[in-house]
Amino acid sequence: MYISQALIDNINDSNSNAIEVYLRANNIQKTEEDEGMETKLWVNKLFGQSKINLDNFEEFLFSELFYGKRKLIRVYKIDECRKYSLPTDWGEGLALYSDSKGYEFSNILSSEPNEKKTAKIVATKMIKNEDGELNNLKLIFAYDIKLQGKDGELEKSCVYIPVEIDFINERMIIKAWQRKRVALETDRCESLFERTLNILNNNFHVKYVNIGTKHKKVLYQLSKNLIDNVYNQIPAFKAVADCSEIIEGFSNEIINRLPLENVVDSDENKILNEGVMQFEREIYNDVEGLAINDYFFEKKFSDIWDMGIEGIVARIRFKDGEKVITSLKGENTAMPIFVTKTFMTLRERMNAEKRVEAIWIALAREKSNLNLKYDAADADYLEIWIRYGIKFREDDMQMALRIYDKYEEQVFESVEKQIENAVGQ
Repeated sequence: MYISQALIDNINDSNSNAIEVYLRANNIQKTEEDEGMETKLWVNKLFGQSKINLDNFEEFLFSELFYGKRKLIRVYKIDECRKYSLPTDWGEGLALYSDSKGYEFSNILSSEPNEKKTAKIVATKMIKNEDGELNNLKLIFAYDIKLQGKDGELEKSCVYIPVEIDFINERMIIKAWQRKRVALETDRCESLFERTLNILNNNFHVKYVNIGTKHKKVLYQLSKNLIDNVYNQIPAFKAVADCSEIIEGFSNEIINRLPLENVVDSDENKILNEGVMQFEREIYNDVEGLAINDYFFEKKFSDIWDMGIEGIVARIRFKDGEKVITSLKGENTAMPIFVTKTFMTLRERMNAEKRVEAIWIALAREKSNLNLKYDAADADYLEIWIRYGIKFREDDMQMALRIYDKYEEQVFESVEKQIENAVGQ
């Protein structure tokens, strides 16, 4: 058995040697003779001495390659799952792209792609129901790629693209590592996503369906609820509604007193012409802003988590009207978006649009925060980026999906209710 540098590069990074951490956790330590030895040489020496349990090591590699560095994620809605819901439906394609004869296997160490066979499936895992149908399928694709060498020459390497098909929720998740030094356009993430989709479609009959704008509506619901959950815990913010009459009176008095040109007379007050400005609403927003900024004045960013909130929105991108893309973010790294004056000004426009192109949020996790970007710009998929230098694990993926699913269900229930009301009229 042998481990290649290409495989090691797909797991270890400059901040952590995950392979050596795993070996130490399994009571395999470097001897004095081994100190200073490169990971590849040391691991291959251990293989030669039969000191590594191959099944356990393959399980470790599977987990690392399914998450780890692969932080660019695309979530697709799939259709007609029954056409490929049995393990036997996958037999012909697996025989074509793998070195194994079975349906479930892990040959990561021994199945590296090469120039003759540039794409392989190196591992699969299946979860079946009592009738033998698939509930969940995980596959790891491996592709032969070229990197730009230090001297301008091309270096041989490989990259791993994990795929998860959730038959219960009818969705497919594909992940990729945004790698540096990739020499050829065909080896970059976008091309590898397309290549994987083509293999799944042509050989396994897996098809995805267009999402349209549904995921934009979900991101709006998600961002609105996260922000409202914070605002509604601020006593002064909730009391702003009690000032409505005062704000209305102040707005009317200013408009009546100023020699404005774009006004019309009504019975009691002058009224601004439509399109000039929502003056009363702007004053209301400023009073809300006063309550919010007062509450967070001189508070630390970490204090916000003590409010028991679900997450923090750091940035939002949405269509302001039909064409203009408006992008809002915190004014500095210690300020979430809901404290900024710009957001208070444009919140009404976002609420009117009810669609969000992308949001950046932070969720609390055991160690540090989980920083995510959800991007709904493409009608074919939802893209999720795991931001910053965390050790990406399955729990992080589940957290990212769980909060999205929660608000997707709310949007679905709202649409269903609207349909019921329309039919009942």
